[in-house]
Amino acid sequence: MGLLIHCGLQDFFREAVHRDISDKSLLMLGRQVISHTRAELYVFARRFGVPLDYAGMTDNPKSGGADSVSFFRALGFREVRALDISSYEGADILFDLNQPTLPESLREKFDYILDGGTTEHVFDYAQALRNIAGMMRPGGRVFHYIPASGQVNHGYYTLSPSLLGDFYAANGFRVERLDIILKKDSYTSPVQSMTDCLTTEPDYRFFNFRDTEGLPGYVGTLRCIATKENTPAAPENPKQTHWYGADESLLREMWAVDCGLAGPEAAIGIWGTGPDATKFLQILSKHPDFAREKVKAFFTYDDHAGAPANLAGYPVLRGRDIVARGVRVLFLTAMDPQLPGALRPLTAAGVKILRLNDYWMALQR
Repeated sequence: MGLLIHCGLQDFFREAVHRDISDKSLLMLGRQVISHTRAELYVFARRFGVPLDYAGMTDNPKSGGADSVSFFRALGFREVRALDISSYEGADILFDLNQPTLPESLREKFDYILDGGTTEHVFDYAQALRNIAGMMRPGGRVFHYIPASGQVNHGYYTLSPSLLGDFYAANGFRVERLDIILKKDSYTSPVQSMTDCLTTEPDYRFFNFRDTEGLPGYVGTLRCIATKENTPAAPENPKQTHWYGADESLLREMWAVDCGLAGPEAAIGIWGTGPDATKFLQILSKHPDFAREKVKAFFTYDDHAGAPANLAGYPVLRGRDIVARGVRVLFLTAMDPQLPGALRPLTAAGVKILRLNDYWMALQR
Protein backbone atom coordinates (compact mmCIF):
# COMPACT_ATOMS: atom_id res chain seq x y z
CA MET A 1 0.00 0.00 0.00
CA GLY A 2 2.46 2.59 -1.18
CA LEU A 3 2.23 5.78 -3.25
CA LEU A 4 4.99 7.37 -5.29
CA ILE A 5 5.04 10.48 -7.47
CA HIS A 6 4.87 8.39 -10.68
CA CYS A 7 2.38 5.93 -9.20
CA GLY A 8 -0.64 7.67 -7.74
CA LEU A 9 0.51 11.02 -6.40
CA GLN A 10 0.85 12.85 -9.72
CA ASP A 11 -2.71 11.86 -10.62
CA PHE A 12 -4.01 13.43 -7.40
CA PHE A 13 -1.97 16.58 -7.97
CA ARG A 14 -3.62 16.84 -11.39
CA GLU A 15 -6.98 16.16 -9.78
CA ALA A 16 -6.46 19.11 -7.43
CA VAL A 17 -5.54 21.32 -10.42
CA HIS A 18 -8.55 20.46 -12.57
CA ARG A 19 -11.30 19.76 -10.01
CA ASP A 20 -12.59 21.37 -6.86
CA ILE A 21 -11.99 18.78 -4.16
CA SER A 22 -12.57 21.10 -1.21
CA ASP A 23 -15.97 19.56 -0.42
CA LYS A 24 -15.04 15.98 -1.39
CA SER A 25 -14.46 12.90 0.75
CA LEU A 26 -11.67 10.41 0.11
CA LEU A 27 -11.56 6.80 1.27
CA MET A 28 -8.21 5.00 1.21
CA LEU A 29 -8.38 1.20 1.09
CA GLY A 30 -5.77 0.63 3.75
CA ARG A 31 -3.94 3.60 5.23
CA GLN A 32 -1.56 4.33 2.38
CA VAL A 33 2.19 4.70 2.82
CA ILE A 34 3.83 7.64 1.05
CA SER A 35 7.53 7.21 0.31
CA HIS A 36 8.24 10.92 -0.20
CA THR A 37 9.01 13.41 2.54
CA ARG A 38 6.89 16.49 3.23
CA ALA A 39 9.56 18.65 1.59
CA GLU A 40 9.55 16.52 -1.58
CA LEU A 41 5.77 16.63 -1.77
CA TYR A 42 5.80 20.40 -1.34
CA VAL A 43 8.24 20.76 -4.26
CA PHE A 44 6.16 18.41 -6.43
CA ALA A 45 3.03 20.39 -5.60
CA ARG A 46 4.65 23.67 -6.66
CA ARG A 47 5.65 22.15 -9.99
CA PHE A 48 2.03 21.14 -10.58
CA GLY A 49 0.83 24.56 -9.45
CA VAL A 50 -1.03 23.12 -6.46
CA PRO A 51 -1.15 24.97 -3.13
CA LEU A 52 -0.15 22.46 -0.46
CA ASP A 53 -0.45 23.19 3.25
CA TYR A 54 3.06 22.16 4.32
CA ALA A 55 2.43 22.92 7.99
CA GLY A 56 -0.67 20.75 7.93
CA MET A 57 1.29 17.62 6.99
CA THR A 58 2.83 15.29 9.54
CA ASP A 59 5.48 12.61 9.25
CA ASN A 60 5.01 8.85 9.25
CA PRO A 61 7.81 7.57 11.49
CA LYS A 62 7.53 4.03 10.08
CA SER A 63 8.03 4.98 6.41
CA GLY A 64 10.10 8.12 6.80
CA GLY A 65 7.71 9.88 4.44
CA ALA A 66 4.66 12.05 4.95
CA ASP A 67 1.56 10.68 6.65
CA SER A 68 -1.02 9.94 3.95
CA VAL A 69 -4.10 11.20 5.82
CA SER A 70 -2.44 14.52 6.57
CA PHE A 71 -1.16 14.81 2.99
CA PHE A 72 -4.58 14.39 1.37
CA ARG A 73 -6.11 16.84 3.81
CA ALA A 74 -3.33 19.32 3.01
CA LEU A 75 -4.08 18.74 -0.68
CA GLY A 76 -7.61 19.97 -0.10
CA PHE A 77 -9.95 17.05 0.64
CA ARG A 78 -12.65 17.86 3.19
CA GLU A 79 -12.66 14.35 4.65
CA VAL A 80 -10.04 11.61 4.50
CA ARG A 81 -10.76 8.12 5.89
CA ALA A 82 -8.97 4.77 5.78
CA LEU A 83 -10.68 1.37 5.60
CA ASP A 84 -9.02 -1.92 6.52
CA ILE A 85 -9.76 -5.33 8.00
CA SER A 86 -8.06 -4.25 11.25
CA SER A 87 -6.77 -1.09 12.93
CA TYR A 88 -3.17 -2.32 12.82
CA GLU A 89 -2.05 0.38 10.37
CA GLY A 90 -4.31 3.12 11.65
CA ALA A 91 -7.53 2.58 9.69
CA ASP A 92 -10.56 4.26 11.22
CA ILE A 93 -13.17 2.16 9.33
CA LEU A 94 -13.04 -1.60 9.93
CA PHE A 95 -14.62 -3.69 7.18
CA ASP A 96 -13.65 -6.85 5.34
CA LEU A 97 -13.95 -6.32 1.58
CA ASN A 98 -14.67 -10.05 1.21
CA GLN A 99 -18.02 -9.56 2.89
CA PRO A 100 -21.08 -9.77 0.60
CA THR A 101 -23.17 -7.27 2.57
CA LEU A 102 -22.07 -3.65 2.58
CA PRO A 103 -23.16 -1.74 5.72
CA GLU A 104 -25.64 1.04 5.05
CA SER A 105 -23.25 3.46 6.75
CA LEU A 106 -20.80 2.91 3.86
CA ARG A 107 -23.23 2.78 0.93
CA GLU A 108 -22.59 5.61 -1.59
CA LYS A 109 -20.64 7.43 1.12
CA PHE A 110 -17.48 8.60 -0.68
CA ASP A 111 -16.55 10.88 -3.59
CA TYR A 112 -13.12 9.31 -4.10
CA ILE A 113 -11.79 5.83 -3.38
CA LEU A 114 -8.07 5.09 -3.59
CA ASP A 115 -6.74 1.55 -3.93
CA GLY A 116 -2.99 1.99 -3.76
CA GLY A 117 -2.24 -1.70 -3.48
CA THR A 118 -4.85 -3.30 -1.23
CA THR A 119 -7.35 -5.27 -3.29
CA GLU A 120 -4.75 -7.76 -4.54
CA HIS A 121 -4.65 -9.03 -0.94
CA VAL A 122 -8.41 -9.66 -0.84
CA PHE A 123 -9.30 -13.27 -1.61
CA ASP A 124 -12.74 -12.55 -3.11
CA TYR A 125 -11.62 -9.97 -5.64
CA ALA A 126 -14.97 -9.74 -7.41
CA GLN A 127 -16.74 -8.97 -4.14
CA ALA A 128 -14.12 -6.34 -3.32
CA LEU A 129 -14.92 -4.57 -6.61
CA ARG A 130 -18.66 -4.74 -5.90
CA ASN A 131 -18.09 -3.20 -2.48
CA ILE A 132 -15.96 -0.42 -3.95
CA ALA A 133 -18.68 0.38 -6.48
CA GLY A 134 -21.26 0.31 -3.71
CA MET A 135 -19.32 2.77 -1.53
CA MET A 136 -18.91 5.27 -4.37
CA ARG A 137 -21.32 8.15 -4.81
CA PRO A 138 -22.63 8.88 -8.32
CA GLY A 139 -20.12 11.25 -9.88
CA GLY A 140 -17.36 9.87 -7.69
CA ARG A 141 -14.01 8.57 -8.92
CA VAL A 142 -12.02 5.45 -8.14
CA PHE A 143 -8.21 5.21 -8.49
CA HIS A 144 -6.49 1.81 -8.58
CA TYR A 145 -2.72 1.18 -8.49
CA ILE A 146 -2.27 -2.57 -8.22
CA PRO A 147 0.24 -5.23 -9.36
CA ALA A 148 0.20 -6.18 -13.03
CA SER A 149 3.49 -8.07 -13.34
CA GLY A 150 6.73 -8.94 -11.59
CA GLN A 151 5.30 -9.14 -8.07
CA VAL A 152 4.86 -12.84 -7.45
CA ASN A 153 3.64 -13.57 -3.92
CA HIS A 154 3.16 -9.90 -3.11
CA GLY A 155 -0.58 -10.53 -2.93
CA TYR A 156 -3.02 -13.20 -4.05
CA TYR A 157 -3.30 -11.71 -7.55
CA THR A 158 -1.58 -9.80 -10.28
CA LEU A 159 -4.26 -8.23 -12.46
CA SER A 160 -5.00 -7.75 -16.15
CA PRO A 161 -6.36 -4.39 -17.33
CA SER A 162 -9.48 -5.98 -18.83
CA LEU A 163 -10.68 -7.13 -15.39
CA LEU A 164 -11.08 -3.58 -14.09
CA GLY A 165 -12.02 -2.07 -17.43
CA ASP A 166 -14.80 -4.56 -18.11
CA PHE A 167 -16.11 -4.56 -14.53
CA TYR A 168 -16.47 -0.80 -14.32
CA ALA A 169 -17.89 -0.47 -17.83
CA ALA A 170 -20.56 -3.04 -16.94
CA ASN A 171 -21.46 -1.36 -13.64
CA GLY A 172 -22.25 2.24 -14.47
CA PHE A 173 -18.74 3.70 -14.63
CA ARG A 174 -16.87 5.57 -17.35
CA VAL A 175 -13.30 4.26 -17.57
CA GLU A 176 -10.91 7.17 -18.14
CA ARG A 177 -7.45 5.69 -17.69
CA LEU A 178 -6.42 2.05 -18.03
CA ASP A 179 -2.71 1.43 -18.45
CA ILE A 180 0.39 -0.12 -16.90
CA ILE A 181 3.15 1.91 -15.25
CA LEU A 182 6.59 0.30 -15.51
CA LYS A 183 9.20 0.90 -12.82
CA LYS A 184 12.37 1.38 -14.85
CA ASP A 185 14.72 1.23 -11.89
CA SER A 186 13.49 -2.26 -11.04
CA TYR A 187 14.65 -3.87 -14.27
CA THR A 188 17.10 -6.54 -13.14
CA SER A 189 16.51 -9.21 -15.76
CA PRO A 190 19.25 -11.86 -15.97
CA VAL A 191 18.78 -11.92 -19.75
CA GLN A 192 21.48 -9.61 -21.11
CA SER A 193 20.89 -9.91 -24.84
CA MET A 194 18.69 -11.58 -27.41
CA THR A 195 21.26 -14.35 -27.89
CA ASP A 196 20.69 -15.37 -24.28
CA CYS A 197 17.06 -16.03 -25.18
CA LEU A 198 17.96 -18.19 -28.17
CA THR A 199 20.38 -20.59 -26.48
CA THR A 200 19.70 -24.27 -27.03
CA GLU A 201 20.56 -25.08 -23.42
CA PRO A 202 17.56 -25.06 -21.08
CA ASP A 203 17.73 -22.47 -18.32
CA TYR A 204 15.42 -23.38 -15.48
CA ARG A 205 15.48 -21.20 -12.39
CA PHE A 206 13.86 -22.34 -9.18
CA PHE A 207 12.62 -20.01 -6.47
CA ASN A 208 11.26 -20.72 -3.03
CA PHE A 209 7.96 -18.93 -3.52
CA ARG A 210 7.12 -19.09 0.15
CA ASP A 211 9.97 -16.70 0.81
CA THR A 212 10.19 -14.80 -2.47
CA GLU A 213 8.22 -11.72 -3.41
CA GLY A 214 8.70 -10.81 -7.06
CA LEU A 215 10.80 -12.08 -9.94
CA PRO A 216 13.54 -10.39 -11.96
CA GLY A 217 12.24 -8.15 -14.72
CA TYR A 218 9.93 -5.20 -15.11
CA VAL A 219 7.61 -4.46 -12.22
CA GLY A 220 4.33 -3.27 -13.67
CA THR A 221 1.57 -1.41 -11.83
CA LEU A 222 -1.92 -1.38 -13.28
CA ARG A 223 -3.55 2.04 -13.15
CA CYS A 224 -7.30 2.38 -13.54
CA ILE A 225 -9.24 5.63 -13.08
CA ALA A 226 -13.02 5.49 -13.48
CA THR A 227 -15.97 7.78 -12.77
CA LYS A 228 -19.31 6.47 -11.51
CA GLU A 229 -22.09 7.75 -13.78
CA ASN A 230 -25.03 5.77 -12.38
CA THR A 231 -25.93 3.03 -9.92
CA PRO A 232 -27.22 -0.18 -11.57
CA ALA A 233 -30.11 -2.04 -9.98
CA ALA A 234 -27.81 -4.97 -9.25
CA PRO A 235 -24.06 -5.61 -9.75
CA GLU A 236 -23.24 -7.01 -13.18
CA ASN A 237 -20.63 -9.69 -13.82
CA PRO A 238 -18.68 -8.51 -16.87
CA LYS A 239 -17.89 -10.45 -20.02
CA GLN A 240 -14.36 -10.07 -21.29
CA THR A 241 -14.78 -7.73 -24.23
CA HIS A 242 -11.18 -8.39 -25.30
CA TRP A 243 -12.33 -11.77 -26.62
CA TYR A 244 -15.80 -11.23 -28.01
CA GLY A 245 -15.52 -7.65 -29.24
CA ALA A 246 -16.20 -4.29 -27.66
CA ASP A 247 -19.31 -3.43 -29.68
CA GLU A 248 -21.99 -5.89 -28.65
CA SER A 249 -24.64 -4.34 -30.89
CA LEU A 250 -22.42 -5.06 -33.89
CA LEU A 251 -22.11 -8.68 -32.80
CA ARG A 252 -25.87 -9.00 -32.56
CA GLU A 253 -26.24 -7.62 -36.08
CA MET A 254 -23.63 -10.10 -37.31
CA TRP A 255 -25.56 -12.85 -35.55
CA ALA A 256 -28.84 -11.88 -37.19
CA VAL A 257 -27.24 -11.83 -40.65
CA ASP A 258 -25.34 -15.08 -40.20
CA CYS A 259 -28.32 -17.12 -39.07
CA GLY A 260 -30.90 -15.31 -41.16
CA LEU A 261 -32.96 -14.02 -38.25
CA ALA A 262 -33.24 -10.63 -39.91
CA GLY A 263 -35.13 -12.01 -42.91
CA PRO A 264 -38.46 -13.79 -43.28
CA GLU A 265 -36.80 -16.70 -45.10
CA ALA A 266 -34.82 -17.80 -42.02
CA ALA A 267 -34.82 -21.56 -41.42
CA ILE A 268 -32.90 -22.64 -38.33
CA GLY A 269 -32.20 -26.14 -37.07
CA ILE A 270 -30.79 -27.00 -33.65
CA TRP A 271 -28.59 -30.06 -33.36
CA GLY A 272 -28.87 -31.75 -29.97
CA THR A 273 -31.56 -32.57 -27.43
CA GLY A 274 -29.78 -31.86 -24.15
CA PRO A 275 -29.95 -28.90 -21.71
CA ASP A 276 -27.69 -26.72 -23.90
CA ALA A 277 -30.12 -27.11 -26.82
CA THR A 278 -33.14 -25.92 -24.84
CA LYS A 279 -31.16 -23.13 -23.17
CA PHE A 280 -30.00 -21.97 -26.58
CA LEU A 281 -33.60 -21.85 -27.82
CA GLN A 282 -34.61 -19.76 -24.77
CA ILE A 283 -31.86 -17.23 -25.44
CA LEU A 284 -32.55 -17.24 -29.17
CA SER A 285 -36.22 -16.44 -28.52
CA LYS A 286 -35.24 -13.18 -26.77
CA HIS A 287 -33.67 -11.77 -29.93
CA PRO A 288 -35.81 -8.93 -31.39
CA ASP A 289 -35.84 -10.61 -34.82
CA PHE A 290 -36.93 -13.99 -33.50
CA ALA A 291 -40.16 -15.63 -34.70
CA ARG A 292 -41.19 -19.11 -33.64
CA GLU A 293 -41.66 -20.33 -37.19
CA LYS A 294 -38.02 -19.54 -38.00
CA VAL A 295 -36.89 -22.57 -35.99
CA LYS A 296 -37.79 -25.74 -37.91
CA ALA A 297 -36.88 -28.52 -35.50
CA PHE A 298 -34.34 -30.14 -33.21
CA PHE A 299 -32.17 -32.78 -34.86
CA THR A 300 -30.15 -35.77 -33.72
CA TYR A 301 -28.48 -38.90 -35.14
CA ASP A 302 -30.48 -41.25 -37.36
CA ASP A 303 -29.88 -44.12 -34.90
CA HIS A 304 -30.62 -42.17 -31.71
CA ALA A 305 -33.28 -44.52 -30.37
CA GLY A 306 -33.76 -42.75 -27.04
CA ALA A 307 -34.43 -39.30 -28.46
CA PRO A 308 -37.72 -37.63 -27.47
CA ALA A 309 -40.37 -37.08 -30.13
CA ASN A 310 -40.79 -33.40 -29.19
CA LEU A 311 -38.77 -30.78 -27.34
CA ALA A 312 -39.99 -27.33 -26.24
CA GLY A 313 -42.91 -27.63 -28.66
CA TYR A 314 -40.76 -28.51 -31.68
CA PRO A 315 -40.37 -31.92 -33.35
CA VAL A 316 -37.17 -33.88 -32.84
CA LEU A 317 -36.11 -35.22 -36.23
CA ARG A 318 -33.18 -37.21 -37.56
CA GLY A 319 -30.15 -35.87 -39.35
CA ARG A 320 -31.40 -37.26 -42.68
CA ASP A 321 -34.34 -34.83 -42.47
CA ILE A 322 -32.29 -31.62 -42.22
CA VAL A 323 -32.21 -30.77 -45.94
CA ALA A 324 -35.78 -31.92 -46.58
CA ARG A 325 -36.97 -29.71 -43.74
CA GLY A 326 -35.49 -26.70 -45.54
CA VAL A 327 -32.92 -25.86 -42.86
CA ARG A 328 -30.46 -23.21 -43.98
CA VAL A 329 -28.51 -22.76 -40.72
CA LEU A 330 -27.78 -25.57 -38.27
CA PHE A 331 -26.55 -24.72 -34.77
CA LEU A 332 -24.52 -27.39 -33.01
CA THR A 333 -25.29 -27.53 -29.29
CA ALA A 334 -23.66 -30.93 -28.85
CA MET A 335 -20.37 -32.21 -30.25
CA ASP A 336 -18.74 -35.64 -30.49
CA PRO A 337 -16.10 -37.23 -32.76
CA GLN A 338 -18.69 -38.66 -35.19
CA LEU A 339 -20.39 -35.38 -35.87
CA PRO A 340 -18.09 -33.69 -38.44
CA GLY A 341 -18.24 -36.70 -40.74
CA ALA A 342 -21.98 -37.11 -40.32
CA LEU A 343 -22.67 -33.49 -41.22
CA ARG A 344 -20.20 -33.10 -44.09
CA PRO A 345 -22.83 -33.76 -46.80
CA LEU A 346 -24.90 -30.87 -45.43
CA THR A 347 -22.34 -28.23 -46.38
CA ALA A 348 -22.41 -29.53 -49.95
CA ALA A 349 -26.20 -29.04 -49.86
CA GLY A 350 -25.78 -25.39 -48.86
CA VAL A 351 -26.53 -25.69 -45.13
CA LYS A 352 -24.48 -23.31 -42.99
CA ILE A 353 -23.18 -24.98 -39.82
CA LEU A 354 -22.37 -22.85 -36.78
CA ARG A 355 -21.04 -23.93 -33.41
CA LEU A 356 -22.98 -22.70 -30.43
CA ASN A 357 -20.08 -20.81 -28.86
CA ASP A 358 -19.45 -18.75 -32.02
CA TYR A 359 -22.18 -16.32 -31.01
CA TRP A 360 -23.16 -17.44 -27.52
CA MET A 361 -21.82 -14.23 -25.93
CA ALA A 362 -23.64 -12.04 -28.43
CA LEU A 363 -26.97 -13.56 -27.43
CA GLN A 364 -26.54 -13.48 -23.66
CA ARG A 365 -27.64 -9.87 -23.17
